[in-house]
Amino acid sequence: MSNTNFANFNWDVSTNLLDEGAMAVLASLVEAHSSLTSLNLSQNQGGPHGLAHLAKMLSRNTWLTSLKIAENDVTREGRNPDGVSSLSDALKVNRTLTY
Repeated sequence: MSNTNFANFNWDVSTNLLDEGAMAVLASLVEAHSSLTSLNLSQNQGGPHGLAHLAKMLSRNTWLTSLKIAENDVTREGRNPDGVSSLSDALKVNRTLTY
């Protein structure tokens, strides 16, 4: 049996049309895998509620050092800003994200 080292695992799930439900599942997966250090969720459809799920995870996460969330339809006119506010609050307490 081989001993596989998953230290510094990077996960790129950009451009997959992931919606807020998928973001909730991903946030749970990130919480369960402390070897994951980089996550790219750019160009999906997480929206404000998906961002809120990520924010909740980030407020407790101590291993993720890189998170990309560009182009997730969270700030379009008429959208609820709660997800952005939640992310802002989470980033105030998260001390591991550097990029």
